[in-house]
Amino acid sequence: MLLLEYGVATAAVATGWSGYFNNALTAMGMGLPEMLTKGPVAGGLVNLPAASIILILMGLLIIGVKQSAQLNAAMVFASCLPLLYLSALPRSTSTLPTGTLSYLSAGFLPCQTARR
Repeated sequence: MLLLEYGVATAAVATGWSGYFNNALTAMGMGLPEMLTKGPVAGGLVNLPAASIILILMGLLIIGVKQSAQLNAAMVFASCLPLLYLSALPRSTSTLPTGTLSYLSAGFLPCQTARR
């Protein structure tokens, strides 16, 4: 239902923009024939300016979505790199001073091992 509402709203806005565009072309002396500025219900063939506006905006949205997906993938990759690096570190306690425990063996809180 929501997609139907979006479709009707898009058609109405594109028709409005088409009217402004056709008025601007007519003011410059390059008006389109009425057959190309009215929809089939209004006695024309196709509302060419409205269809053009919708196709141009659709192309811009497709480009934007692709770029957004690429940026999102890059950010996810960049945020996973530190996790991969930290998980690849050796889990040796030989470098720790005597009397201390590593967080890997003690859990997140070192005091957990004192209770055992």
